[in-house]
Amino acid sequence: MKIEKYRKMLQAKEQQLLADLKRAGENSRQQPQLGTGDSGDDSVNSEVRESLFGQVDRDRKLLAEVQAALQRIKEGAFGRCLDDGEIIDPARLEAVPWTSYCLKHQQIHSDEAEGKTVSF
Repeated sequence: MKIEKYRKMLQAKEQQLLADLKRAGENSRQQPQLGTGDSGDDSVNSEVRESLFGQVDRDRKLLAEVQAALQRIKEGAFGRCLDDGEIIDPARLEAVPWTSYCLKHQQIHSDEAEGKTVSF
């Protein structure tokens, strides 16, 4: 496995996310305050703010996953499913290098998060 290649990919993603989060923080300080315009303006500003908060939340979660993958590289556990220790398909790592699970276990975790019953 080309660990150095994945390390570089993950470090680049980490830097991008950190920059995005910094930019989002700066943008949120520049957003107009609610109650300063008419109700239409307030509604639009509220929608923009809510969208920004949603994106920041997603970016923070992804940053945590990227940093966890970098930690797994340091520990020598990168590229193995956290559930069963099996090797994660290299094509999956190419697409999502911060993944923690093989495709089978990722589906199980996704189904559980959606409240679906999972049985094998």
